[in-house]
Amino acid sequence: MGILSDGSYGIEKGIFFSFPVRCNYGRYQIVPGFDINDYSRNMLRTTEQELLDEKAVIEHLLPAETEASHMNLSICLKSGVTLYADDTGPKSECTFMRTNRVM
Repeated sequence: MGILSDGSYGIEKGIFFSFPVRCNYGRYQIVPGFDINDYSRNMLRTTEQELLDEKAVIEHLLPAETEASHMNLSICLKSGVTLYADDTGPKSECTFMRTNRVM
């Protein structure tokens, strides 16, 4: 699912990227820990660089406060917080953005 990157899987924070996620009642979170082979890692890096290049072209149009809020996320944008029994949910000290939308 394409969501705002929090740095997971080595993808730079602040860009929208497709991640493996768990969805539950309109909430989502990145599923951590998948092994990524060399080919897939290379494709991720290529896609990330394309997105960063596109962002650089229009960066002067983005409000500074938007960039700052995207770069200060420690977990991904979500419509709420979902905690799972395997402790993959966010830690209480993590900063995150909330929305009122149910996906």
